[in-house]
Amino acid sequence: MYINAIGYYVPSQRIDNEYFATVNGLTPEWIMQRTGIHSRSKAAPDENVDTMAIEAVDMALLSLPYSIKDVDLIVASHYCAYDTVATVAHVVQRNYGIADAKAFYMSSACSSFINGLETVEAYFMSGKSKKALLICS
Repeated sequence: MYINAIGYYVPSQRIDNEYFATVNGLTPEWIMQRTGIHSRSKAAPDENVDTMAIEAVDMALLSLPYSIKDVDLIVASHYCAYDTVATVAHVVQRNYGIADAKAFYMSSACSSFINGLETVEAYFMSGKSKKALLICS
């Protein structure tokens, strides 16, 4: 199993730790000491998990050594209930015209990448898939 290409998207808007002092009373120092986090990204009003996934896939396509149409498995692994009918996997499948790929969403939070990678590995080991697209957020 190989990772052939990586793409990512990070919203440009930033929220610093000072914001949380007014929300929950936690000081920026308290947050920094416990998490190491200085700031977080915030999606713009016109951004969502679907649009950000498309941006990340577009970036990955720049170095993908084969056609995206060769993908036979699309796994979206994240914890973000944006749309419960057309999941990120299905939006990506439709956007890139990968009609024959199996596509599904797996609800996973902090371990999204690992859970998704293990799922792809299981499909590969079973012989049910050969080329996968894993989308995590």
